[in-house]
Amino acid sequence: MATEMVAKVYESRLAFLRETFRELGFKGDELEMRNLLVVCYHRWEMSMYGSESEHKLARMQKLRIELLTKK
Repeated sequence: MATEMVAKVYESRLAFLRETFRELGFKGDELEMRNLLVVCYHRWEMSMYGSESEHKLARMQKLRIELLTKK
């Protein structure tokens, strides 16, 4: 039952992000690449940057958003 719920939440996240990127005007491979990059990054962010300061994490988040939303 837990596995099913995790899969359902994962699919909901992907659908939400996909629609968000679609609304920003991305299509096809560009849309899917951004969608999967966001999900993968957030899964591993704490493992990669858990010891960084809140200030640095906020700066990196801003840069990440700019990178992924620019056409």
